[in-house]
Amino acid sequence: MSRQSSVKTTYKPAQTLTKQSSDFTPLMQAVISCYNGNIKETAALANVNYGYARQILTRPDVKQAIAERRTKEFNSKIASRQEIQEFWTETLRDKTKPLLDRCKCSELLAKSEGMFIERIQVEHIDLSEIEQYRLEQVKEIASILVEKQRFALSEEEQPAQFESEQAAVE
Repeated sequence: MSRQSSVKTTYKPAQTLTKQSSDFTPLMQAVISCYNGNIKETAALANVNYGYARQILTRPDVKQAIAERRTKEFNSKIASRQEIQEFWTETLRDKTKPLLDRCKCSELLAKSEGMFIERIQVEHIDLSEIEQYRLEQVKEIASILVEKQRFALSEEEQPAQFESEQAAVE
């Protein structure tokens, strides 16, 4: 006999993670705005209890709000390509700026738009000359090794010759 479970599963609708700042209490907003990666410092800056700050920071909606705040801060600190080009254009057109600055801005603006083409001239290199040089180096190293081997052999033969000469004298 099979038993069927009488437990009903209820599904809750998914909560949206993007809450507006008005949905947070003033203490939660303080924790979110003071969060710097360290819960103890955040609690001290927000003037709240460490346990409360830790509890708030574990909530998904608070984590999302902190991530959004960091993204906004990050994006506001880095100039976009368009902002940089607008700055160069303003400087280029400003007659009160020094001519050198205006020329540099025009150059940078033109480079960013791909108006300059750098041509690099490559000369033909004769590989046979390089191979000949390497071959000469290898031959030189080989001759050095042969000389060292001859010297080592002559040292080994010298004691044998010395012993044979001594035996002949005796």
